[in-house]
Amino acid sequence: MDKLYLPILNFCRSEFRIKKLNSPFGVAFLLSFSLLISYLIAEKGILSGALVVTGVAGSLVAAISFVHPKTGFTFVFIFSTFLAFITRVLQADLPFGVAKDALLFIVLLGLFFKRIKNRDRINFFVKDPIFIWVLILGVYTMLQLVNPEGTPIGWLTGFRVFLGSFMAYLILYDLFDDFKYIYFFTKMWLVIAIIGAAYGFYQEFFGLPSYDIAWVTASETRIGLNFIMGRWRKWSIFSDVVVFGLMMAFTGIFCIVFALGPVKLKYKLGALLLAGIMLVAMVYSGTRTAYAIVPAGLLLYILMNAHTVRSIVFALVGATLFAVLIYGPFYHPSIIRLRTAFIGSEDASLSVRDENRAMIQPYIHAHPIGGGLVTCGEPGKRFSPGHRLAGFPPDSSYLETALEQGWIGLFIKLLIYYLVMATGVKNYFSAKSPPIKLMYICYLCGFFALTIAAYAQTAVLQVPLAFIIFAIHVIMSKLIQFDESPEVERIFKKFQ
Repeated sequence: MDKLYLPILNFCRSEFRIKKLNSPFGVAFLLSFSLLISYLIAEKGILSGALVVTGVAGSLVAAISFVHPKTGFTFVFIFSTFLAFITRVLQADLPFGVAKDALLFIVLLGLFFKRIKNRDRINFFVKDPIFIWVLILGVYTMLQLVNPEGTPIGWLTGFRVFLGSFMAYLILYDLFDDFKYIYFFTKMWLVIAIIGAAYGFYQEFFGLPSYDIAWVTASETRIGLNFIMGRWRKWSIFSDVVVFGLMMAFTGIFCIVFALGPVKLKYKLGALLLAGIMLVAMVYSGTRTAYAIVPAGLLLYILMNAHTVRSIVFALVGATLFAVLIYGPFYHPSIIRLRTAFIGSEDASLSVRDENRAMIQPYIHAHPIGGGLVTCGEPGKRFSPGHRLAGFPPDSSYLETALEQGWIGLFIKLLIYYLVMATGVKNYFSAKSPPIKLMYICYLCGFFALTIAAYAQTAVLQVPLAFIIFAIHVIMSKLIQFDESPEVERIFKKFQ
């Protein structure tokens, strides 16, 4: 195999990376490519030229992803995160999701061949209970094909979504053998969160661009969900206001907990500034679930560090600030909506949700394996028309799982979440390295908040949150391997 692709790889590296096409081959390549594009545009129109450019670029990305899986997954993460924004700007629903799954498969294939080449073990996961139960969930999801209540197209659609998630999990499980990539991954989603917050502020203070207006007014449903109290809620670069709100909440929790750790004052202040930016952007999203999970995530930090003076002082200061925010003389529409998440009120939407859950409980009791994948909600109308659950709004990741995969599927999912939390807590108290303990507590508090958000929202498994959740599954198991590692101490030396 090396004899086949190594000469080609070395040639490409020489021409594209070292010489940067500044060679006879480069001139010939660019000239031929330009002539081809010009001909296609002249004969077939601009769309044909664009498709060729996309195809060539995609082929290069695929080749790089196979040879350099870390680069490939990084591209997939960034591309997936900006996918909704790109489709809004282009005002076209292009099949980017298929491209994302294809790239994930190529990255996974590259890792697989790399392990074979290096003669590494393939059964490296056999002692990891989280991994084992994720595999069990995969087998259970596959067996949903024979669920008599389900539909073939619904199963195919749902299994493809799970398969993409599972491939991402496998890739992260391999890549996180390197602590530097865990650190890089953390910085990557943090930068994306900062970009998201910045664009959310832009939407708030400068108004929605024309492509955002076109998207949000495309249906009465979107208008009803996003225009509240005479103002547009903000969704930034993400797929909707809920993903934006939850992403900001998660990042805000992470930054606050980081600031409470053993880091220099300037980094504490920087983290607190970032947390403030994230939480204000979260308010602009108008997502009440996001408002509610911030105290929950910080409460976990207080409980896990109740023996320290720092934690007690933080609890008192936090409670004071929270009381000022809820009962202070602030009457901005976003603040008023925030208060409704904590102060009891007659919420019509909440009452409807409670009624729907009570009404559907008999169905869950009677169907232990559920009604089949992608059978409820709006997707159920599209992929499983005529199904008993089609059109029923789950309004909860847990309820959606119970409806489509039964209480057995819900049990497996909750067990995985429990194992993630239990493993993280155990390793947090076992770790001796302050940087490792800090990363554990930061991710633990954020993950705990997202598990609570899953009770009220289905968006917790949308990108980029889905990738972050899968990453946390792996981090809770693997981070302890780097306890007191010289590499970790070297990376975190600037913070201490």
